[in-house]
Amino acid sequence: MTRTVDARATLSYTGSIVKYLSASMSVPLVVALIYREDVATFAISMGVAVAIGAGLERLDDEPDLSPRDALAVVSLAWLMAAVVGAIPYVIAGYGTGSALGHPINALFESMSGFTTTGATATAEISFDRHSHALLLWRQLTQWLGGMGIIVLMVAILPQLAVNGAQLMKSEAPGPGLQKLTPRIAETARALWLIYAGFTVVLIAILFGLGLTPLAPEMNLYNAIAHGLSTLPTGGFSPQAESIAAFSPIVQWVFVPFMVIAGVNFALFWYLLRDEPRRMLENTEFRTYLGLVTAFAGVLAVGLFAGGAPATEI
Repeated sequence: MTRTVDARATLSYTGSIVKYLSASMSVPLVVALIYREDVATFAISMGVAVAIGAGLERLDDEPDLSPRDALAVVSLAWLMAAVVGAIPYVIAGYGTGSALGHPINALFESMSGFTTTGATATAEISFDRHSHALLLWRQLTQWLGGMGIIVLMVAILPQLAVNGAQLMKSEAPGPGLQKLTPRIAETARALWLIYAGFTVVLIAILFGLGLTPLAPEMNLYNAIAHGLSTLPTGGFSPQAESIAAFSPIVQWVFVPFMVIAGVNFALFWYLLRDEPRRMLENTEFRTYLGLVTAFAGVLAVGLFAGGAPATEI
């Protein structure tokens, strides 16, 4: 007889993920304290998220996951992440007339962020309508979802590492997940460190440009916000004009990092281990670079041939 899903174990694991995911709200909470905006919003949201996660976690003291359970955990974890991620939008927008104050719109915005879809439920992206903290939370949801919530939790939570391989296999798209190290938790940490490393480098470059006359509009807040959006290829921006709000040199900085963001991050592991041939000989990588180069060439020819109307920058 086929084993059914163990509901208590599944919900317990999901609760652990939600509880620790709520810690990410401390980032916008710090921003809220700095700008003195929406402090209560993120303090309440964080408390509610911790309560939900802890409550579910207590359903099973020693959960053991089957492959079927792991698949259920991944599905529930992404759904619950979106639900919890919507709480700040609802609280901050309630009674203000903001589109994000509606629960359905808030859930859409949160799900769009965590899945790096980049679609939005509001056209009111401005610091006049939303706080710096709320817009940074919008950016952060993309970054958290870009490498994968389950991969992150396997990397930092010992109790999930036991079933980490099964969880990551259930989450990862494609034919399979490369195991880079003997322990799956170490593999998860390696992937996240590479991902975070590229993010930090981009933020540093953007902030450095902001200190020069070349891009005075690129302050630390904008550098962090767009760094959190570029590596997951999410597309959100706290600026209504997105990257069009910045000078051309800033826009060009995003290009190589967007190309990097489309590469299988496991290949960078081999590059760091001084095995560049494994990266260069990878069929997926070579096909990806070929397609990017080909389409870039087609667009360049079209633009230089006058195939698109000129616009003022």
